[in-house]
Amino acid sequence: MCLTDRVSLGAYQALADAGLSVPGDVSVVSFDDQDIASALRPALTTLKLQHYQLGRLAVELILGDGPLQAAVHRVPLPLRERASIGAPAQG
Repeated sequence: MCLTDRVSLGAYQALADAGLSVPGDVSVVSFDDQDIASALRPALTTLKLQHYQLGRLAVELILGDGPLQAAVHRVPLPLRERASIGAPAQG
């Protein structure tokens, strides 16, 4: 699991340097769904960050009525399934 799609590029390179393959030996998943995700080979499975929705929610909370309260707010992150996930290991 990588923090960003760009970090995944480094993970792909480090895995290749170690003689490991994606997804044959290691599955890789990330966050962002930037252009690099579909350009990597194999294409990267990633969760799409909803930048507009996250920003809108933040502004609504800041400008809303009353004081800010500690709370959990969720914004769905669609999964972009691509080829970086291998088959589960058979036990």
